[in-house]
Amino acid sequence: MESFGIENKLIFVAIYIVMGVGFLFIGITFLRLRAKLREQGKRATAEVTGVTTKRVTRNKRSVTKYVCALEFRAGSAAQTVKYTTEQPRSVGEKIEITYLPDKPSKFIETGQLTDSAANKILPLIPVVIGVILLIAGAVAAFR
Repeated sequence: MESFGIENKLIFVAIYIVMGVGFLFIGITFLRLRAKLREQGKRATAEVTGVTTKRVTRNKRSVTKYVCALEFRAGSAAQTVKYTTEQPRSVGEKIEITYLPDKPSKFIETGQLTDSAANKILPLIPVVIGVILLIAGAVAAFR
């Protein structure tokens, strides 16, 4: 770090801090949404009304994503939303979802709200990454 000029060091620190805050924001926003869905969410059965596929490359591997149009009733109003998943879906398939009554476009598959270890740990990953980046930025600032 001593070969870096002070400007480079500040840029390095700023990048870590901005990325850390970004990951923290994403993680906390996602955790709050899950908590709100768990507390206030209403269940509904959504029907897949359309499916398109797209191929994406992840870690040098080709993955198929399914972009689905879902229809469900939120109270007395019909809702149509888009949903992307790696799980194959077909038109006419029924999916159990939990949605927010005041904003039906915010929903999750009901099975993803279970208390399984994966559903508890995975949402914490962005928060942990954010904290690590903030610590790395702070350490770099004082070196």
